[in-house]
Amino acid sequence: MTEKKNNSIKLEREGDWIYLSNYSAVENSDLSEIQFKQKLHGTLGKYLFFSNDKKALINLGKKILKEFNLWHAKVPFTDTPTSFDGFGFVLCVYDYVNRFCTELSKYDEKGKINFRYWKSDKRSLIEEMEERKRQKLENEKNINKTTPTKKEKEYIQKAKEKLETEQ
Repeated sequence: MTEKKNNSIKLEREGDWIYLSNYSAVENSDLSEIQFKQKLHGTLGKYLFFSNDKKALINLGKKILKEFNLWHAKVPFTDTPTSFDGFGFVLCVYDYVNRFCTELSKYDEKGKINFRYWKSDKRSLIEEMEERKRQKLENEKNINKTTPTKKEKEYIQKAKEKLETEQ
C-alpha cells in the first residue's frame, strides 16, 4: 500500500505498520547531518501518542512531521484497537533525540489523543528483553507445574527400575 500525499508525506505499509515519511524533511536537511546526529546521540527514539481513533493519529502524524520537519512516523496497520480504553492505537513519531516533548504535549487532547512521552529505542529494546526474560521464566514455571501424562509416568517408572537393577 503506497499512497502519495501532498507536501511530500508518503504512507507505506511494511509488515504490521503503516509508515509516514516526510520526504521534504530529508530534502530540506543535509542527510549526512541527520546521520551524524544519529551517531552522536546514539539510538533513535520516539514520541508516543495513543488514541482509539486511528485516522486522528495519522492526521496528527502528518501535521507533526511537517510542523517540526521530522521525517518518520508509524501507526499500526490493523484496524482493530487494543482492549485498553484510550490506548487502542499508537502513533510513534521518530527523532534522533528528545527535542520537542514540551511542544508536542500541546497535542494531548484529553479523551481523544493522549501524548505519553519520549521513549528511546534503547529503552524499548531493554523492555523487550525484560519481557522475553519474564515470559521465559513464566514458561519454565509452567513446565515445572505440569504433571506427567500416564505414558510419561510409565516411562519414568521403567527408567527408575532399570537404574535400580543396574546398580
